[in-house]
Amino acid sequence: MSQPVSPHIKMQLTLAKLGQAVGCDVWIPRADRTKSRDEHSLAEYSLEELPELGLSQKVISAIQNIDVLWLTANTLNAAFEIEHSTEIFSGILRLSDLIASVPNIAFPIYVVAPQEREDEVAKQLMRPTFKNLQLDKKCLYLSYEALEENYDKIEFAEDPEKVRKIATTFGEIKKEPAALPVEKAPITSGKLEPATPRILHDYLRERSDGSRVLYEKLRKEIMRFGNDIVEGLSKEEGWIVYARSKAQLAFCSIRLRKKLDKLTVSIPVPKDFSDPRGVARKWGHDNYYWFDVYALNDTDYAAELIRQAYGLVTR
Repeated sequence: MSQPVSPHIKMQLTLAKLGQAVGCDVWIPRADRTKSRDEHSLAEYSLEELPELGLSQKVISAIQNIDVLWLTANTLNAAFEIEHSTEIFSGILRLSDLIASVPNIAFPIYVVAPQEREDEVAKQLMRPTFKNLQLDKKCLYLSYEALEENYDKIEFAEDPEKVRKIATTFGEIKKEPAALPVEKAPITSGKLEPATPRILHDYLRERSDGSRVLYEKLRKEIMRFGNDIVEGLSKEEGWIVYARSKAQLAFCSIRLRKKLDKLTVSIPVPKDFSDPRGVARKWGHDNYYWFDVYALNDTDYAAELIRQAYGLVTR
């Protein structure tokens, strides 16, 4: 019988997946990499070795045991210390060692804990020992609940800085986390200007190999709908848009992901929209839905959903 997975490991895995989704490499301490959840081990998401960070061996020794690190090339983007049920003091002590060694630290450091432990986190950060290092200003508190509530928005934005917006800072004046706005559908109206092959090439070059493969197959299906289809790029960053040549509204927008091997598709839907698998979810806008495509054998079904939007947007 498998052992139950601790909330600590679940949160490590959540942060590891999110780190990759926003375009970062991830480091997990060696001692934790054998741990797993739902057949996914933490080792799947971790670098084998920490890259050259331009730091002393003393600092490397301090940071390599922090629960989760996000990195880009030779730069640290964020550090996360998870405190579920252990003494918060010990985790913050590891962070204090890091800050003491690198006082002008440029990346955010998060203490991650359930909402019910916020007061404990604040109390520890305000201890005189830590306050001398200004940990109350340099460390941010990130609740499990805020991360879970905003996970999809952060992943969709592919922006690690979005995490900072949902975290709490203490210091002299407590700064409450902000609610991330609901993502809006990429609505393209008016005549669509075709994208040049060069522009599309430059866009696709920055996307993951897997998402490009999915896109090429889905694109072939879309282009079979008719000979009146125009392909362009939206003003909203990251969307390839499809419209009928004489229509004033696009019938489909596709976003390839930079790190994840998947597509996000946005479409306007008719009143009699049919989605037997229930994969489409509603945007904030009326009559606009979105869904993800993860595998090649899902592209035929995706094309059938898009075909309904193609029929809705008349000439």
